[in-house]
Parts: sequence; C-alpha cells; structure tokens
Amino acid sequence: RKEIVGLCTNRSVDMIVGLIGILKAGCAYMPMDSEYPEKRISFMIADSGAKVIVTQRNQESFLASFDASLVFLDEIKDETETVRAKFLNHLTERNDLAYIIYTSGSTGVPKGVPITHSNIIGSTEGRLDYYSENPRAFLLMSSISFDSSKAGIFWTLCTGGKLVISESRLEQDAYRLAEVIQEQEISHTLMLPSLFESLLKNSDNQRLKTLSAVIVAGEACLPSTAKTHFEKLPGTKLYNEYGPTEATVWCTAHEIENGEGHSIPIGRPVANSRIYLLSSNLKPVPLGAIGEIYIGGPGLAISYLNNRELTDKVFVDNPFEIGTKIYKTGDLGRFNSNGELMFLGRVDQQIKIRGYRIELDEIKNALNDSPAVEKAVVVVEENRRETNTDLPENEPDKLLSYLSEYLSEKEIDKLLKSVENLGDSERDFLINQIQ
Repeated sequence: RKEIVGLCTNRSVDMIVGLIGILKAGCAYMPMDSEYPEKRISFMIADSGAKVIVTQRNQESFLASFDASLVFLDEIKDETETVRAKFLNHLTERNDLAYIIYTSGSTGVPKGVPITHSNIIGSTEGRLDYYSENPRAFLLMSSISFDSSKAGIFWTLCTGGKLVISESRLEQDAYRLAEVIQEQEISHTLMLPSLFESLLKNSDNQRLKTLSAVIVAGEACLPSTAKTHFEKLPGTKLYNEYGPTEATVWCTAHEIENGEGHSIPIGRPVANSRIYLLSSNLKPVPLGAIGEIYIGGPGLAISYLNNRELTDKVFVDNPFEIGTKIYKTGDLGRFNSNGELMFLGRVDQQIKIRGYRIELDEIKNALNDSPAVEKAVVVVEENRRETNTDLPENEPDKLLSYLSEYLSEKEIDKLLKSVENLGDSERDFLINQIQ
C-alpha cells in the first residue's frame, strides 16, 4: 500500500491543496478533524502508521504532541523544478489507497475504511452517468472527515466546476447559508434532509433560485421535506442518495418526484453497485419482503484497516459471484412494487444523529470504563437525541470530562443526562434494563 499521510486543516483552500498534494505525491490522505478528542487522533495516527501530517501553522499546538512530522501548507514556498519532477515520478496503481476514513466502532475503537483510487474513480464516474448536469458551482457542506464530502470535491473538480467551501458551522445560520448560495450562484449541493428542510423554511426562495439540483443524504428523507421543496423550488431537482463509507460515498440514488407517497425510496443501484436483500442465511428474500441490505460491486472497500476480525464479520464471500465480496450493512430494506429500495432501519445498535454514524455500544463501552459508572445502559428516545445512564449523584461533570477524552463533543452532545434530571418512568426503565 502507499504511505498514509494525515491531513488536518481549517476549512479553506489549503484543505483542498493539501488533499490533492498528498495524492499527487503518490500517497493516501487521512482526514483528521481538529475537534476530535486527543485519544481518537492518537489512535488514528498509530493505527494508520502515518508519519507525516499536512496541516497549517495554527494547528501546531494541537498536533505537536502526536508522533508525526508536521508539514505546514501555509509556509510552503514555490517548489523547484527538481522537487516537482520528483513528485511526478510517483505512479499510482488503481488498487493503491487514495484515502482512509475512520468511522465509529461498536467496540469503542474507531475503524479505518481504506478506499482505493479505483473505488473513488468508479464512484465519481457513476455521477457522470446518473446526473444529467455536472455542477457549475458546488457548495461543500460536509467535513472532509466524512465520505459524503468526496461527492462534491471530486465530481466538481474533475468536471471543471467551482468548488465553494462553506465556512465552519454555516449550517447553523439558515439566512447566511441562503446568502452564500445566492452570492456564489450555487447550482449543486449535498446536505442532510433535515438541514435542507430548515433552509427552505427559513430563507427567501429568491436566494435559492440558482440551485438546479439538491442531493440529500445521511438520514431518512421525509415526505414533508420533499413537499416543502416542491412548494418552494419547483424547478430544482431533488435526489435522495444512500451508501455507507464502505461502499465509497453512494450505492443507490432516487430522483424524488412531486407528490411522492408516504415514504421516500433510496432508489436503485448506481456506479455499478450491486444490491442484495438477504436473509440471515444469505438467501434472497421474496419481492416485497424485508431483508438485510448487502452491497457489492467496484465501489466496495475490501476490508477494515488492521481489523481482521471485523473484516471477516461484515465483508463476506459473495454467494452469487465467486471470488468477490459483499458488505453486510446492518441496514434493513425491501423493494417496493417499482423495484426501488426502501430503507427500514437498523438490525443493530447503530444510529445516525444529524448525519453522524454513531454506535451506541461505543458510548456504552466508554461509560463502562469510567470509575464513576458501575454499569451503563444507552437508549435512544423517539427524537434520537438523548441518551440516559445510571450515575451516582454529583458525578455527571466528572463523567462528561472522562467521555471527552474518547468521544467528540458532537458525539456526546445531548446524549447524556444525569439521573437526577430523569422522570420516574425513565428512571424505572433504566433500573429494569440494568437488572
């Protein structure tokens, strides 16, 4: 495999310059968010074997304690012809790594998903086949630590469009978001359906009129979102995409039509993906029956990095195509009467909160490791925003401090409340679960 290089920058042009520079040097990039806890970053560096981190000088204090050399993008001078020629001699094969994304893990340890050049090229080529129009200007909302960012970055840059990098936390200001779309004449973007609905309801339609296509992904798209979209932007196309990191950004897509029914499909296979709905013994379920979604095809990663046990568990031999693998997603689905895939939830404890893939077991294991906790139970209420646990009195502050060493602020935000704030019914439920 090619050398893995860490990439940790602010949301700026430097972020894209660093990404492309690492690829041109014949290496694979590993995005790291400076908001991640120190122990998570330390694990990623050790697990990937990264010896170099491409960054900016203002990130030095955060990264100085890690065992890696730092290269500061904002201090690099013009390269000499000798250095430039040296970089050009680095040839890349299709099965070489392009990047690694670390996702939440049920054991409490993040898992690295290695994506090859072949994977991301196939994924990007699929957009040229599926979408009728390439982006004139794409608004990049996602962090580069999320695989959804690759849709905007590679699709736009490879087709000559303008890539607009949103400012940090732009999603929290609907007025400013609409303003950016108008100012930059954005034609395409990808965002959470809940964020898109909020944008539609809290901004002037005139500011959004340059949009020709909006892609929603990362959580279920509700019919109410589609209804609001066609009321406000009837001339803008709306697409629903689905795909885990292990399948390189997307594997199905659906163009949403005005007046669609009570649930929105995640669509049909794209980018040469293959979708199977299988029973527990890997047999196809009847049409219309519920099965677990398995994914195959050229966009599929072949393993997790340095995790043979989990790789063997979810990357299984394809019973329908000898010599290939399929990925066990843990998602449930069924095909509707039109042959389109409907997403029906999870078979395990994984959830998504504002597009973040979160393993409840990861939080539970981190809680159980704390000396302040005898036994933890993590549950999700209907709004999927709160997690309750049994704590001794006056311990929540200590526990939150402890959790911050392992989980990012976004992962623990609103997931933990002390027992003293629980109602009687919630308290009884936790006691019964623990017993």
